Amino acid sequence: MGSIGETQLRWAILSFLLLQGVISFIAILVVVVIVLVSVVSLRFKCQKNKESEGSLKATLGPNGFDDDATAL
Repeated sequence: MGSIGETQLRWAILSFLLLQGVISFIAILVVVVIVLVSVVSLRFKCQKNKESEGSLKATLGPNGFDDDATAL
């Protein structure tokens, strides 16, 4: 049997390792959340740009120029 000091040391080491695991898990979780938020934000911006291009094409006409403009 170990002494009380050895038992306390074992519990201290076990607690430290468990705490390190929890900290690592939280850090990985934060990184994953940041990546997901970035991807969703980027997709939203791309979709918004495509919608604005569609309205711009409708305004300018199929050839990319304003249909009301006079030719030189």
